[in-house]
Amino acid sequence: MKRNKIKILFSSLLNDPQLDIRYRNRLFILFVSLAIPSFIIFGTIHIFDTNIKEMIINFSSVVILTTLFFLFFNAKLRSIILFLSTFFTSVAVSFLFYLGGENGSRIFWFYFIPIISFFLLKREIAFIFIIYSLIIIFLIFNKVQLFPFPPYSYDDTIKIRFFISYTLIVLFASIYSSINYQYNKTIKIENERLKKANEKIKQLSIIDNLTNCYNRNYFNTYIEHEIKKFIRYKTDLSLIMCDIDFFKKINDNFGHLVGDKVLNYFSNILLESVRKDIDYVFRIGGEEFIITLPHTNLSGAETLTKRIKETLEKKPFYNNGDKIFVSSSFGVIHILSFSNSIEVKEILKKLDECLYKAKKGGRNLIVSEIYK
Repeated sequence: MKRNKIKILFSSLLNDPQLDIRYRNRLFILFVSLAIPSFIIFGTIHIFDTNIKEMIINFSSVVILTTLFFLFFNAKLRSIILFLSTFFTSVAVSFLFYLGGENGSRIFWFYFIPIISFFLLKREIAFIFIIYSLIIIFLIFNKVQLFPFPPYSYDDTIKIRFFISYTLIVLFASIYSSINYQYNKTIKIENERLKKANEKIKQLSIIDNLTNCYNRNYFNTYIEHEIKKFIRYKTDLSLIMCDIDFFKKINDNFGHLVGDKVLNYFSNILLESVRKDIDYVFRIGGEEFIITLPHTNLSGAETLTKRIKETLEKKPFYNNGDKIFVSSSFGVIHILSFSNSIEVKEILKKLDECLYKAKKGGRNLIVSEIYK
């Protein structure tokens, strides 16, 4: 339990939802593509001037960064790779800072820390590296020996110039990070707003406003896709076509406003009866509906149809206290053919024939057939 909590905490520190991860990924690739050649060049130079310490730290950095670069392509490891890259680079440049080099020239490697920290990491983690860098600066400038050999002795002029320039770089990187954070936060909010707007537009284009069922246009697209899946995977597929009995009389006797309420009442029963996100209900015109039932055989389709019919009988429609009996006729088919020549119009024709038989037989009936 504690391990999971630590993992969640560590993940929340490394991952900033407001930062564009693609932006950080591009910066990491840019950083590695610049850092590795630089370490190789300086490491090679130190082979010839027999500076063993700096040669080891340069080539060690090459090996570590190259390994992290290849691990970076595993999406699950990217946040931790960004952290480890910053950590190992900070250690490497700290060691170079400690060595000093000719005339203290290695001090400039230390500028890497604030730049890569703020550019690659979440701000809270970046400030930890800044605190680390300030501690290293304090120890080296005060000649605290951290290794078996003493640190380079920087003169006061270099210390002052470095501290001023380092402070300015930290401020610049911090300000840039804050601006980038707010920018990405704004972009993310705007993208979410656009995404919701697009989803709403999409819903409006495929949903019938009156019944909240899918409309005829979406049915034409969906059924083609569903039949292709049916043919490919050879699964069960059943369809129900239903039509409210004597709906014209309801409109004539009670008005179109009541007729709309009846349509809404009827569609709600259909929607409540089907499996959510599996079975789809479509209003294909007027008082006519189609229900698609993937992975359902004829027996299952008939059972659902009987349940809808019984619900209509048990839950009558009331208009201002007056009971209005609403019934429906049903045509049900189960498709058995897996031929690629199956056409939607033939399926709809068969469904329509079943529905017609139910109406001709006296309405409030179920007629089911197997489509071969």
